[in-house]
Amino acid sequence: MFLKYNNVRLYNHPNPIIRYTENKRVRTILAAIRGKERVVDIGCGEGYILSRIRSKILVGVDISETALKRAAGVPKTTLVRADAEKLPFSESYFDAAICSEVIEHTMHPRIVIENLARTVKPGGQIIITIPNEGLINFVKDVVWNLGLFDILFPNIPRRQNDEWHLHSFSLPMLRGFCKGILKIEKVHGMPFFFLPVRYVVVCSNIKEGPVQGEKLFGNTLKKKEGYFDALGK
Repeated sequence: MFLKYNNVRLYNHPNPIIRYTENKRVRTILAAIRGKERVVDIGCGEGYILSRIRSKILVGVDISETALKRAAGVPKTTLVRADAEKLPFSESYFDAAICSEVIEHTMHPRIVIENLARTVKPGGQIIITIPNEGLINFVKDVVWNLGLFDILFPNIPRRQNDEWHLHSFSLPMLRGFCKGILKIEKVHGMPFFFLPVRYVVVCSNIKEGPVQGEKLFGNTLKKKEGYFDALGK
């Protein structure tokens, strides 16, 4: 599934609007975490965003072994195979977390957000990006009815929730999942506020507790083929 839908195909897509949208998403994420010393990218994939982050401590997480093997070339990065609903990190270790185009693929988005909040320090930053599924499907339907889908959207599925997205996300849905856990500070519509096919949502962690943890992992993890394995499979 990762090989079929990985995001690199979008960063280099032949459609310039898709390329612009996805690369603007990345630039917006990087601007939001600039200056943070400890950063984790949940669902890091092949490491496209990781490779552009300049932080003292950088951690990438993915459930896919194939993705982590491809991300192995990102310098000065700790890679971890883990489930986003069961992150193996100590409480309040990170200054910031990125969860970009990931949460719609998870069984329990609320649990993912709880895990993000647990591993990021109080007041720390959490960047979540989601597809605006309703608008995306509307645009796809219009282009399909005009007979231009294969021309404008090559290698793009007609619907993402057929086998890849477990939830059809919207901004109100994300707000509901974040309620009581994260404070939404700013919402960026991608590529434009009036045509938000994606949202970059900048949140702050409202929890109280330890200011900063000093230990990365809660338990000892086995090192395997260039990454730590929290799944034990």
